[in-house]
Amino acid sequence: MSRELWNPKIETMPLKELEELQLKLIKSQISYVYANSSWHHKLYEEAGVKPEDIKTLDDFKEKIPIYNKDHLREEQRKTGDPFSGLCCVSRDELINLWTSSGTTGMPTLGASTRNDIYIGTEIMCRNLWDGGFRPGMKVFSAAINWHWVMPPVLNACHRLGLRTFGFDFPHPLFVDRWARWMLIHKPEGIPAITTEVFAAFLPPALKQLGYEPSDVLSCVKLAVPMGEPLSPVARGHVKKNWPNVKIRDAGGAGESWCWHVETCDEHVTGHIWVDMGLPEILDPDTHETVAPGERGELVATNLRVKGLPYIRFSTEDFLELYSEPCERGITHPHGRILARTGWRIKVGDKAFIPFDVEVILQKHPETIKAMFSLVKYSATMDKLRVNVAYDPAVTKDPDKLKAELTKEMERELGVKVEINWVKEEEIPRPVPHKIAKFVDLTKG
Repeated sequence: MSRELWNPKIETMPLKELEELQLKLIKSQISYVYANSSWHHKLYEEAGVKPEDIKTLDDFKEKIPIYNKDHLREEQRKTGDPFSGLCCVSRDELINLWTSSGTTGMPTLGASTRNDIYIGTEIMCRNLWDGGFRPGMKVFSAAINWHWVMPPVLNACHRLGLRTFGFDFPHPLFVDRWARWMLIHKPEGIPAITTEVFAAFLPPALKQLGYEPSDVLSCVKLAVPMGEPLSPVARGHVKKNWPNVKIRDAGGAGESWCWHVETCDEHVTGHIWVDMGLPEILDPDTHETVAPGERGELVATNLRVKGLPYIRFSTEDFLELYSEPCERGITHPHGRILARTGWRIKVGDKAFIPFDVEVILQKHPETIKAMFSLVKYSATMDKLRVNVAYDPAVTKDPDKLKAELTKEMERELGVKVEINWVKEEEIPRPVPHKIAKFVDLTKG
């Protein structure tokens, strides 16, 4: 296989043809869920919309209601249906069940049919192949069995002909095991690793074992960190320890099927394959479409999923999406997730997300891990409060560091800042591989 793109016909499809394909798939999907999903049927009946009312993409965006996880959780509580009325097939057709991470609340249940798994595999094949993975490469594959991402990633590894070594969930608790196996197996690629272990925990673990991280990790040519976005500062730090790696940052809610992995070197974003999932980037408060490149919430529609289709689902992912084709001729939009929409915080008339603070903390060796949380302490706030854990091994004067960070944040962000030191274990973790970078004290 010498081709540069996995599916060049689809990936470089002219925009007009892509839109025609999307409309065809949307019409089919709306009819399908109206007939087979109790949730969607009831939702559309209440909105006074029938499948035959959707004749254009504008009809779809104007008439089909948006819903989110809280709506589905409430439906689950009321009906006792673990799938919240989304399931469109008999239960015996669901060959893989998974839960969401629970980053923003009670985890929700997902499931896939055999064909859905095939669709997910195709998405990941495009992502990994276009990102540079090739047959015969020796790779580590993290065994996160409960997570939706693993079946499509593992299947893609096999379909691409990679030499795959299945290994532990890449969590900080297992980082010593990862370090030791890196020494033994020297993988060329890692198609799935948590951002935290990749950027912050694995290099120090190697150093603690008596090895220079850049020597051990120089074997890795490609790595796909998942879970949290890598800031520009973090990417610079990563290159010191992973000298030969091409970073293929990844993200996406499992329900969205708009899963992106960096595939092109000219932009720090990943393509969303819009023949599989339709992304709308909307203002989370008004649901108005934002301009290309502006921050907004991903509202996603599954175009081909048949098990548990999500239609105009508010993912709570806050991201930027760009519409111009890239230098490789890929016509599908490209974007990157920056935060959860619920993690926005307002100070006066200015709004911030954790990403804005993270890029500052990562400039300093004492806070390079970016272990912090923004704190919403009131409905209206006159200063930005941040809980931060510093590294005691490299921090000589915490008071001096706090003063420097406070001054820098106030200069960069343009608001008053209050920093409170906390211990690393005091930073909440809603799930093992993610920290909560936002704490809302107004909810009691």
